Amino acid sequence: MNNIEPYNNNEIIKLNVVYPYSKYSLGEKVRHHVQLTTTFDEDTMDNRDSIVQLLVYSRDPNAKRSIPEGRVTKNLKSIRYRIDFQNEGTDDARTVTVVDTLNLKLPVFEFQMIGSSHPYTLSLKGNVVTWKFNNINLSPKTVNEALSKGFVVFEAKLRSTLRNGDSIFNNAAIYFDYNAPIFTDKATVIMEETTDEFNDVSIFSSVKVYPNPTQRNLHFQNQSNRLQSLTIYDAKGAKIKEFDLNLEELITLSTESWAKGIYIIVNAHGKGMKIIVE
Repeated sequence: MNNIEPYNNNEIIKLNVVYPYSKYSLGEKVRHHVQLTTTFDEDTMDNRDSIVQLLVYSRDPNAKRSIPEGRVTKNLKSIRYRIDFQNEGTDDARTVTVVDTLNLKLPVFEFQMIGSSHPYTLSLKGNVVTWKFNNINLSPKTVNEALSKGFVVFEAKLRSTLRNGDSIFNNAAIYFDYNAPIFTDKATVIMEETTDEFNDVSIFSSVKVYPNPTQRNLHFQNQSNRLQSLTIYDAKGAKIKEFDLNLEELITLSTESWAKGIYIIVNAHGKGMKIIVE
């Protein structure tokens, strides 16, 4: 006689999920969908479930990211980088030094500063860029969160057009006073040609953004048959908002609290457009 497992047997399934800091933010809610499949015929209507997870994980505040980031399908002329740093020590950081060895595809003589949180001195040697923040006096994170942070934003032009499969990896070393350096994760850009027609569609045709310029509200309408992931950055490269647009979904964002100026909307493939808030 064969032993048949009862239908009400309980099993625990454990999942490890990695949330990239470049895509997710602390306090954000993420919905996960799970579907179980079997090798025999059965009613699978109850084999699906979902859960909303509040992200309460910690992340390294010393980080480097790029715009665009990840896989891109259009030729690039330049890449904008932002390096964030934060004093997690127990005393004020009098001096902070940020050292970035640029990829050889990013000639240092085409380097251009965009902005920074504090005054600095800049030095260039070979393909190494060094920012030194003397007398920055960053408070410890436990004393004053806002005064414990700093950043630099710069733009680097490409030496030549990237070909399919070419990649650019860059990270930075951050020195707080005389302590050992803290190394950021690598900001990554990979050129990837694709035959997927969707990837060749500009954000202007796949997502309708209006009005532009705007004063109070900005509307985003998904005009494609696929989910669209969008990120909004200000002119200095700071992330303002990140969200998804479901099929044919319309989302309205209030811009009344935004500073006047130019903002950049980028989709998951690195394609983007500029908007003006008046």
